[in-house]
Amino acid sequence: MRPPAELDLVQWHSLTHAYGSAEDVPQLIRALYESDDETADEALYELYGNIHHQGTVYSASAPAVPFLAHAVRHAPTKRAELLMWGSAHRTR
Repeated sequence: MRPPAELDLVQWHSLTHAYGSAEDVPQLIRALYESDDETADEALYELYGNIHHQGTVYSASAPAVPFLAHAVRHAPTKRAELLMWGSAHRTR
């Protein structure tokens, strides 16, 4: 697990996701911790579409996992949704 404080240690600009540069990934992961459900829901939706689009793995996917694992533990309002990513992938 990696806390959001370490997001800037990853060179996201050199990684890609479904829609190009992964520069937006840190901002989206940070938004998972927001108390505003709408903001966190939007970030979750975008992250899923960006780093796991139609089950495809991108260069930004693996580096995002430790941060998402941290969010499972520390952003409890999105815990169920984040855990479903893994189970949805395994059942295919």
